[in-house]
Amino acid sequence: IPYLTHYQCLSLKRTKEFFQDCFGHSISEGTLVNHTHAFSAQLRPFLEEVKEQILQSSVVHFDETGMRVENKTQWLHTASTPEVTLQHIHEKRGKEAMDAGEILPSFSGIAMHDG
Repeated sequence: IPYLTHYQCLSLKRTKEFFQDCFGHSISEGTLVNHTHAFSAQLRPFLEEVKEQILQSSVVHFDETGMRVENKTQWLHTASTPEVTLQHIHEKRGKEAMDAGEILPSFSGIAMHDG
């Protein structure tokens, strides 16, 4: 389900239609959301490994870009090395938002930014 809704960018409505058309089964939007939440919980150990890899890097590039989320401007924050990138969305752009990403407050290497 996360493959359809996140990688293929199908809406919940279209994902429901996909299940009905391909498998002849009706599935609720709540079930789709529950599957996505369960999958995200399984990713937590992986995300912790990515955070640790970034924290161990000597140089990390930090950046942010504005985007619309529910008709409001929010910020997609990134922490990147040549091997991995970690992203999070926050309503703010500055230090508070970067701290919420749980990388910069503990990072002791060289922090690069394009500004």
